[in-house]
Amino acid sequence: MLKNISLVSDVNYKSSYDLIRMDNRDGFILDDRNSMEQINRQFTFYTKGEKLKHIGKILKFNKMADIYFNNKEYFCRGFCENVSYKKFTGDFYEVVVSLILQPYIMGPKEEKTFTENGSIVNEGDFRAYPVVKIFPKQSDFSLSINAKTMRFSVNDSLKKSYIVDFDKVEITDCDGNLKNSIFHKDSDFLHLEPRVNSIVLNNIEKIVLTVNWRYMFYDIYKRQ
Repeated sequence: MLKNISLVSDVNYKSSYDLIRMDNRDGFILDDRNSMEQINRQFTFYTKGEKLKHIGKILKFNKMADIYFNNKEYFCRGFCENVSYKKFTGDFYEVVVSLILQPYIMGPKEEKTFTENGSIVNEGDFRAYPVVKIFPKQSDFSLSINAKTMRFSVNDSLKKSYIVDFDKVEITDCDGNLKNSIFHKDSDFLHLEPRVNSIVLNNIEKIVLTVNWRYMFYDIYKRQ
């Protein structure tokens, strides 16, 4: 986790891209109509030589991490591509860090519980793929968002709850066992559009929905 990185050079960063679908948690895949690439950014700062070892422990090459800029609640996902050091003056070194960032900002995690049909507003700019904990009433149950339905059918003993990761398209039971087999073959893949989204429960006692809204990269400067 990197915090308090200065990104002054990007204050006027703009984008007209339209993110339609994100297929993988750490991917950059969009729909056919547009393309969005990762954002490459280079940061230069100065520190004493005694702190270089600590920096090396924080910056793990090619390992995805949460990176915080000038807002402690909003972050983006990315990884360190390269770090270079050179003597500056006295005990100080110049450090140049190259980061590869996903093309959106993640907002703070939000959680909402539904015990009946309702709605939720995606406050971000892009589609969001939440993690949903489902407490079913019986072996056949379904969850619908905006008239698209994900169906489940449990053939063995029914567990108290199941956790569905819409981003990974993966489901586990309350004991942590992978249970993708309970996805019904006629299921739709669900997501939350950047607007009001209707939620419909069928044979479900309740769901607990957890999500990070995704914002345009330059939006972090509006959220200080």
